[in-house]
Amino acid sequence: MNTLQRMELFFLFHLEDGIKRYEVYDYDKEEVLMLCEKLCECAFESLRQMLVGNHYYKSVLED
Repeated sequence: MNTLQRMELFFLFHLEDGIKRYEVYDYDKEEVLMLCEKLCECAFESLRQMLVGNHYYKSVLED
């Protein structure tokens, strides 16, 4: 099993009311997915798919 799959993920966003930290378990946090989509102006199937689309995380997730 991949290490990242067992880890808790953290996302930081600089929002209008300040910096907000999100903890994500098992790639399940709809609010984080919506913020990521807004930031990059694109749509993702899921947080996991977004990470797999990144060359660094793809290598970590698929080792």
